[in-house]
Amino acid sequence: GLLIVAGFGIEVMVALSEPPATYSYYAGIILVFILIHTFFRIGFLWSCACTCTIIAGFEIICIWVISTPVHILINNNFFFISSAVMCMLAGYSMEYNARQRFFAGHLLTMEKEKVTAINKDLDNQVRERTRELSEANRMLQLEMTERLDAQESRMELEKVLNNRQKIEALGTLAGGIAHDFNNILAAIMGY
Repeated sequence: GLLIVAGFGIEVMVALSEPPATYSYYAGIILVFILIHTFFRIGFLWSCACTCTIIAGFEIICIWVISTPVHILINNNFFFISSAVMCMLAGYSMEYNARQRFFAGHLLTMEKEKVTAINKDLDNQVRERTRELSEANRMLQLEMTERLDAQESRMELEKVLNNRQKIEALGTLAGGIAHDFNNILAAIMGY
């Protein structure tokens, strides 16, 4: 609204000033177009509507109020309307780029959320797998301890068995020697 008032203010200056100064005020309106389409963040459709309203007002004043000569009107309109079109294209380009950045930012945010969710899921899986591996490691250590204990017990039993076998062998040997000695003594005594 303020920029339309500024444009109409310049148009009132066009209507109130004397020629030839009145023919150069279109340059001020071009500055208003630049402000409308680039500096102020007005939507593209609203800025085009403001521009067209200001153009219509300028044409009405130049044709019906001050009766601008045709060659000056054509010259001024060339600069005036081409500047308006360029400003509209600049405004559209800026709005298009802003929308692209917004959309890209939105997609980036969505991807970050996906990555965060995947990382959280991976962390949970790593924690669960670590817990499982710790439990398996504890069970393996327990089994190894039991096997070592069983091996020590087996070795102890083998020692005891070997000692008993040695004693048994010695007993058998002693019994054999005693039997043989007894046979020799029995022969001697019998003789």
